[in-house]
Amino acid sequence: MKLQRYQHGASMYGIVFAVLLGAMFVHTLFKLLPPYMESMAIRSVVQSVEKDVETNYTRPSQVHQAITRRFGINNIRDFDNDAISVVRDGDYFLIDIVYEVRTPYIANISLVMEFEHQGQVRAR
Repeated sequence: MKLQRYQHGASMYGIVFAVLLGAMFVHTLFKLLPPYMESMAIRSVVQSVEKDVETNYTRPSQVHQAITRRFGINNIRDFDNDAISVVRDGDYFLIDIVYEVRTPYIANISLVMEFEHQGQVRAR
């Protein structure tokens, strides 16, 4: 019978490390998923305002109100309306939404995500 020179298989420490690493990955995923889902909803609001050809926007405040109204419809509640910038540029209103989300992670560590959405709407 031959003796094995090297041990094969996973040790208890290796298994615990792999489980902790997997748990950390899942925890991070669950912390990052809601802000990214909200970002996709905000992007869809900007795109729906861009595609709305029936509404005649004559002032930047009308575009801003249309965006905030659609935020309410899409259940985007924890959003600072000061992050929405609407500026007239010739025949278009330029929409620029820049914001950051801070999510508590572990103890005093937070995850910071920065988002920016842009669009344009024809001025009438």
